[in-house]
Amino acid sequence: MTSCGVEAIYPHLETLTCSNTNDVHHQSCVSAQLCQHQQQRLNLLAAAMKTTTPATIVGSTSITGTNGGDKSSSTIVAEDDYSNESDVMKLARKFNKFYYGGFKKNECKPFYCDGYQIGLIRPAVEVELIPYPDVFQITSDRVTLNPLLKTFHERSAKIDMVLRSLRDKNVFIALRGWRNENYEIKPNYAQPPLFRMERSATCMFGLRQYGIDVNGYTNHPELGLCMWMQRRAKTKPTWPGMLDNFVAGGLSEGYTVLETAMKEAEEEANVPLDIARRMHPAGCVSFFFESERGIFPQTEFVFDIELPADFTPTVNDGEAENFELVPVNQVLSRLFEPDVKTTSTPIAVDFLVRKGIINPENEPNYPELVENLHIPLHRLYDSRPKSSIPPHREP
Repeated sequence: MTSCGVEAIYPHLETLTCSNTNDVHHQSCVSAQLCQHQQQRLNLLAAAMKTTTPATIVGSTSITGTNGGDKSSSTIVAEDDYSNESDVMKLARKFNKFYYGGFKKNECKPFYCDGYQIGLIRPAVEVELIPYPDVFQITSDRVTLNPLLKTFHERSAKIDMVLRSLRDKNVFIALRGWRNENYEIKPNYAQPPLFRMERSATCMFGLRQYGIDVNGYTNHPELGLCMWMQRRAKTKPTWPGMLDNFVAGGLSEGYTVLETAMKEAEEEANVPLDIARRMHPAGCVSFFFESERGIFPQTEFVFDIELPADFTPTVNDGEAENFELVPVNQVLSRLFEPDVKTTSTPIAVDFLVRKGIINPENEPNYPELVENLHIPLHRLYDSRPKSSIPPHREP
């Protein structure tokens, strides 16, 4: 039996074969005997391997597919030339990796709940949801949370059951960092939540995530304007030991935005309450990242806090290793270094833009850069319930 290497990519998926390979009726026999779930798994594997035709079984050959084999249907797409972009613009493409990659290439299926699109799912995740049809309904163009699950608690309980099952199978890297912390999943930020989900799993479904970032800065008598930056603890489940912003955290269930910012400032950096109260909101930064863990449509609520020149943050909850005071004229060069948490860089860049450190005179891609700090995540998903979407009419 020949192989296309699928076993190496997805070792937990069995390959379907038939011993009667010399029978002329073999192909139709196999096709007739394949159950719907097995064929779905094969087709999804083909998609995950970036083939352009559905997976099939031919003779004694394992999963196969062609990659542009039909010249009449092949299309040559010119790659955009980004060679003349500035280094900071290249950084912006890095923290918007999914936006310029999988999203624009339409590599995922939309994920719906209660008529709203709330996420995007890659084939490698979709294939693992097939055994749970009472929770996830899969069709050719979408994945839908079972409409029979009507309430917040019903949905949350069923999803949690599936995630714990997948965690036990040890299929996904994301679930190895299980946090026992829930995010509320909403159609849009201002709407009531549809369900809650374990934080580490949200990226597997491309669900919009929210967090806070606090820029701690000071006017040093000798160094001038400086930013405090945090070195993450080596024990962190994500980005261990990497350089990070002053204070940051996910917006977890049960906390408001300001409560989260105040809580994280105290927990991570031992900021006294009287100083923490000086922080003020500085807008939002949004980006569309992807890593080996999953897809991150991320919106960060940004706060600025001017810290006294004689204040030094200290480690409190063990999530940070130490803090470093960096002059603002050195911050940008630090962001290009390999030991920096990628998803923290847009917040630091935004701070430098707002303070005029990055400006139209020294940044040739300034308009594009600013746009890349504000990817319109709430417009990219079809967040209207299906019943409110007018039918398409030909002109």
